[in-house]
Amino acid sequence: MTISFQLDQPSEIALQQEAAGLGVTPEQLAADIVKRHLLVRADDAPFQQAMNASLRENEELLRRFAKR
Repeated sequence: MTISFQLDQPSEIALQQEAAGLGVTPEQLAADIVKRHLLVRADDAPFQQAMNASLRENEELLRRFAKR
C-alpha cells in the first residue's frame, strides 16, 4: 500500500533528521511508525474490552446505589 500525506516544514525536517540518525529513509521511518502504532492498537484491544466491561459494571452498581 502506498500512502501520501503532507507534513509541515518543521515536521518534515524532524522526520528527515530522525531517519538519518537511524540510518533509514524518511519513508522507511514513517512506515515503521505506522506499523508500530497499529501493533500497539491491536495489543490494546483486550485491555479496552476489559476496561469497558468494568465501566459497565460500575455504572450498574452506581445506578443501584442511586435508587436507595
